[in-house]
Amino acid sequence: MLSKPRSSLKPAYLITVVVLLIGLGFVIAEFNQIVTALHRANWRALPGGLFFTVISYLSMSISFALVCKLSSLKMPLRDCAEIGFVTNDINHVLTTGGVAGFSLRIILMGKKNIPARDVIAVSMMHFYL
Repeated sequence: MLSKPRSSLKPAYLITVVVLLIGLGFVIAEFNQIVTALHRANWRALPGGLFFTVISYLSMSISFALVCKLSSLKMPLRDCAEIGFVTNDINHVLTTGGVAGFSLRIILMGKKNIPARDVIAVSMMHFYL
């Protein structure tokens, strides 16, 4: 009789639920302060901040795609831009010194048969530009 393979995602789901519940606890505990901060916020600055954030992320994505093209990687420009967008987001959200983004680039571009050494070279060139 074959045994059912154990899912490796169950611990990840459990950790996610626990973290979300802890976060919800903090929101409930500090709800009055959150409401006060939202009422006192200057919302007129939000559209400009969002606009320049979008421009920044698009510029980083497009520049990564252009560096890939200049490096003669055999990959569509749109795929390079998408990978650049996701990995730049990861680098800004996680404070790991860029390791998370570079690692994800190696994984995603490796699926497109791009050697890791080429991914690292393109990533370093993009970083220094």
